[in-house]
Amino acid sequence: MGSEKKCCLCSEEFERSGCNPWPVSETGRCCDECDSKKVMPARMVKCGFSRADAEEIGKVHWDINKTFSGMSADEWFAAVNDTEDKLLGLWNPSFNNDKNK
Repeated sequence: MGSEKKCCLCSEEFERSGCNPWPVSETGRCCDECDSKKVMPARMVKCGFSRADAEEIGKVHWDINKTFSGMSADEWFAAVNDTEDKLLGLWNPSFNNDKNK
């Protein structure tokens, strides 16, 4: 792999085109893991999320990303249905309470 495939945040090599690392870095591309665990939470904090909530959602996003990697479309849709409630519960804690009524 060439240097254009090296994460600007962790220096690990990555496949595909990489991700925009803003606001963590103004230059380069980052790997999917740094996008989920560093970039996405930083963007969410800029939008008003607490750091703790943003980091938790970033971790869930990374877990989902790892799970879905290499799946067929049918497998992907089935996995999305299985994890949707978890994400909705993180973004809207009342979702879990409303669902159980």
